[in-house]
Amino acid sequence: LRMGVWGLDIYDDDLAVDIKEEFERYLMEGMDESEAIDELIASNDNLLDDPQDVGTFVLTVATLAKDNDVASKKVTKMLKALHRNSEYWNDLKENEEDLYEARKDLLRELL
Repeated sequence: LRMGVWGLDIYDDDLAVDIKEEFERYLMEGMDESEAIDELIASNDNLLDDPQDVGTFVLTVATLAKDNDVASKKVTKMLKALHRNSEYWNDLKENEEDLYEARKDLLRELL
């Protein structure tokens, strides 16, 4: 598995854990769930251009949105873009078949 990834669950990934902690910090600062999701996207949008981290980032944000009943057009748009991101999926499939399958299943759940 990739550096910082120790299992197939989305939160078995250091980056996902960091994103979740950042989300929780925004909530503690008094943002509501929807604002916190928007802030997460705004403060980490560089990850959308990272061929390795884009999947983890989008799937984590989408999972947080779903778990907190946040309907976000931005998140839906990011999921659709990830769905079409053949570079990310091909790289993952080539290197880590199990993780590829797990992430594909999660994407289908979230879309």
